[in-house]
Amino acid sequence: AALARAALGRYTAALQARPLLVKTGTGMLTAAAGDLLAQRGERRQAGVDGRVDWRRFAAFTAFGAAWTGPVNHLWLPVVNR
Repeated sequence: AALARAALGRYTAALQARPLLVKTGTGMLTAAAGDLLAQRGERRQAGVDGRVDWRRFAAFTAFGAAWTGPVNHLWLPVVNR
C-alpha cells in the first residue's frame, strides 16, 4: 500500500508539473495495455495461439498518445465549464 501511495504521489506531482506530457503518456500507456489485452482475449476466444499484431498495437498506441491524452487535456476543461 505504501508503494502504491508513493507512486500515486509521484504521478500527481508530475501531473501538476507537466500536465499535457503526463496525460499524453498516460493515454499512450493505457491504449497500449488495452490493445494487448484485447488481442489476447480475441486469440483466446478464437481458440488460437497467434502472435501479437504489432502494427495494430503501434497504431492504437500512437492513437492513445496523439488523441486521447491531448484531447482530454484540452477539451475536458471546455466541456466542464
